[in-house]
Amino acid sequence: MSRNALPRHGACRSVSDALYQGTTLVVPNRFAGIGLWLLAMSKPLRNASCSHSVGKLAGLFLLASALSHTAVGQQIITLRFVDYQTGKPISNIRVTGFLWNGASMKSAARHQGVMSKVSTRTTADGTITIPIPSSTPEHLTISSIDTIDQLSTDLLVSQVLTTGLAVQADADNTVDWKLMPAVSPGEVVIITRKLTARDRTP
Repeated sequence: MSRNALPRHGACRSVSDALYQGTTLVVPNRFAGIGLWLLAMSKPLRNASCSHSVGKLAGLFLLASALSHTAVGQQIITLRFVDYQTGKPISNIRVTGFLWNGASMKSAARHQGVMSKVSTRTTADGTITIPIPSSTPEHLTISSIDTIDQLSTDLLVSQVLTTGLAVQADADNTVDWKLMPAVSPGEVVIITRKLTARDRTP
């Protein structure tokens, strides 16, 4: 065999070997990267036949492609909570978001019209995200027991996705709009204030 000729299965080994050695391979996205990482971690693959190796590689890339399609294709709505005086994010408050169809939230709950529900706390940047089902719902209801106004508001999903919305939860509060963040399509900015221990004292 000449010096430059590859040994048997050398072409298949080269992909796995490169991954073991930390060589950077360009992949379409992070999900395909997961597939390659799984391939590299599979030690039996290094001793498998070339055809078996290619089969495993193809299967992992199909899985990665499916994951990528799901992640990229699904729309989300971002809820962003900011303080009405400063425009700064309100973190660690409990928020529930409902996506539903029907004449009213009560009716939707009775007739299985609620398509999605997310109940969580806001992140450090004051946000939560709500995945949108493949069939876009009509309404979005947002509620929080940790804001001064005990927020509960209903919005049209179509308007949120098209232009985004800014919601002033308490009309009595004076808002300096220059300090408020810009609104993007698919986003709801809720302008309110976090409840303090003093607020909770009767």
